[in-house]
Amino acid sequence: MNMQLQHPVYRAINKPLTVGGVERRLFGIAMMGGLLVLIAFGLTGAAITFGLLFSAARVLTKKDYQLPRILLATRRFHSVYDPAKRDWYVIR
Repeated sequence: MNMQLQHPVYRAINKPLTVGGVERRLFGIAMMGGLLVLIAFGLTGAAITFGLLFSAARVLTKKDYQLPRILLATRRFHSVYDPAKRDWYVIR
């Protein structure tokens, strides 16, 4: 007897955790950047900085929410992933 098993897969498992449409870690970075500028320069600069960082984070989240993590990993393993690294050989 051929019985097909069905296993429910919930959409929430595959969605990133977001705050205002921005991945939560990137939102935290935008908040910290705005806070640092607020302390140093004032409210107008903090609002502009937060707006710029938030919009950049939103674009990154729309494109691929794991892109910043991938970019940081490539910096950590720079010597492994360097495409311009060449070993020069002597031609005789």
